[in-house]
Amino acid sequence: MIVRMCLLIAVVFAWTHPAFGLDEEELRTLLENARAELKMPGLRAAVRLADGSIVRAAVGLADVEANIPLNDTIGMPGGSTGKTFVAALTMLLVEDGTLSLDDPASFAHAT
Repeated sequence: MIVRMCLLIAVVFAWTHPAFGLDEEELRTLLENARAELKMPGLRAAVRLADGSIVRAAVGLADVEANIPLNDTIGMPGGSTGKTFVAALTMLLVEDGTLSLDDPASFAHAT
C-alpha cells in the first residue's frame, strides 16, 4: 500500500511540477518497487507532464510462462480499477487547484 501511494504521489507531483523532471528510469524504479511489493508479474505506466511530454515505462513480464517481457505494445486487461484511479487522481488535482470539475476531458493519442 505504501508503494502504491508513493507512486500516485510521484505521478501527481510530476504532472503538476514540471521542474520535478520525472524521467523513464525514475518511473521504471517506482514501478519495479510496486511490482515487487504487490507480487505482480508486470506493471506499466505513462505520465503526461505539465509541459506536455510523456514519460513511459514498463517492468516485469507480460507472459510469465513464455517469459515475454512487458512493453508498450502488449495489451493488458485493466478491469475496473482504471476508473477508480482516474477518479481519485482527478479529485486530488481538483483539490490542488490544477483542475476544475468543469474542465473538459479529452483524449490525445501519443505517437
